Amino acid sequence: MAKLTSIKDVSCEFEDIKRWFDNHMSLDKIDLNDQDVYEYVYHDGRFPGIFQCTAAPTQKFFRHAQPRTIIDIAALTSIWRPGPLAAHVDKLYLESKNEGKEYDWGDKRINELLKDTYGLLIFQEGVMMLAEKVAGFPKEKCDEVRRAIMKRSISGGDAAKAKVDEMKSDFVTGAIKNGYSKVVAEDLYEKIAYFSGYAFNKSHAVAYAVDSYYCAWLLKYYEEQWLASYLEVMSRNDDDRAKAFSEVRELGYQIVPIDVQYASTEWTVLPGKKLMPSLLACKGVGISAAEELIRMRPFSTLEELLWDENGQWKLSKFNRRALEAMVNVEAFNSLDIIGEEKLFKNYAHMYKVLIENNNEIKKSTKKEPALGKRRFFELARELRDCNDWTRQEYIDKLIGVFGSVDVDRLVPAEIIKRLANKGVVSIDEYMGNNVYWFFVADAQPKKSKSGRTYMMLNVVGQSSKAHRIFMWSWDGIFKFNRYALVVGELNRNEFGFVTSQKKLKTINV
Repeated sequence: MAKLTSIKDVSCEFEDIKRWFDNHMSLDKIDLNDQDVYEYVYHDGRFPGIFQCTAAPTQKFFRHAQPRTIIDIAALTSIWRPGPLAAHVDKLYLESKNEGKEYDWGDKRINELLKDTYGLLIFQEGVMMLAEKVAGFPKEKCDEVRRAIMKRSISGGDAAKAKVDEMKSDFVTGAIKNGYSKVVAEDLYEKIAYFSGYAFNKSHAVAYAVDSYYCAWLLKYYEEQWLASYLEVMSRNDDDRAKAFSEVRELGYQIVPIDVQYASTEWTVLPGKKLMPSLLACKGVGISAAEELIRMRPFSTLEELLWDENGQWKLSKFNRRALEAMVNVEAFNSLDIIGEEKLFKNYAHMYKVLIENNNEIKKSTKKEPALGKRRFFELARELRDCNDWTRQEYIDKLIGVFGSVDVDRLVPAEIIKRLANKGVVSIDEYMGNNVYWFFVADAQPKKSKSGRTYMMLNVVGQSSKAHRIFMWSWDGIFKFNRYALVVGELNRNEFGFVTSQKKLKTINV
């Protein structure tokens, strides 16, 4: 998305978005009963960024309930609140919808009236409908019933309770006139009073459901673009970022490293289910620098990026700091310039030439406009005997640029696959006392109140989510390298994960 520079730009962008929405997603265009959407998202469990379905328990409920209509979604979101859950409405709903176990109102006609919600009273509007259809109340009085019951549930005052009791007599009398038994009518009113205390406003619930369906529709038909936008939003916070990365990977996508040829000011979609972070995720790369780099593309060589046709340095906004960030995150692989027989032996070599000698390679004189370019190639030859960064140096550089480090950068995927084949999964997937793998981000010696020495490990799993482990029986000597890959037996108590030194093993990567 281009940088906005005026109100006119904002207006044009909004109009473009509104035009697309009106042509594709307005209620007279979109099919709210598209079963492919319901099945792809809510049934199969694809939930990244789906409104009302961000928490794992909610997702599980939706998968079990398998909604097929907007009303189904509205009902599920209305049920998944503390009140209805405490009343076990979720279980009653699943039994009725999936197993055909109708809720016993004492009269099948009541179940028929509530058939849209599988015989359960979920919406406040259901209270009004029952007051009209069962008790024969005029429409204007139906809302009085709803408000009286809701007020009693919320305030619990004597006056509110008296009002509800007063209406019960009229309700029962009206129901009997309409052919319902007194026992059924009285029981129905008491159940209405019980369930409606948790009932949700249907118009609100449907509006939320349509928003949720919009998200699901976009995920179904514009999956890559939806996920790129989702990652853009979620990447602003480390915990959100870890969650989003994990969700996107579960859908078979790869989070690939930034590359100067492809990265943009937003997440970029690449062929083969690959998603690339934004240039702006890098400290040191601002919007002006990113836009200048993008304008230079495509370039087939590093020289095309750095110097003009006269051999003079041409970058201005994309300054030394931005260039350093790109070298530190190894963002030049598409140019094929790293390797034994290439321009640079490794990225450490590139850093020495391009960053440590930045002023030298930018020089230009009247006599020799391309002086800096010539020095660049001389330095590339002179400084070639250069060892690559150690693993720890590379990790520190990534943290310096991104503020954190993605697990994919820490260990080859084949190692994680080998561990999985042996039944060793990430600490993020903890399912009881077993063997798990994790990376040690930090390890600090500690003493308990009783004087016992232990080591506190701050670790991350595959989703980059942080955990802490109390490692007891520490010998006072052993130390972990930062971001070492460790496999070990873990247990968990109210304070966190627990293990001992002898139960942990470091894996070389």
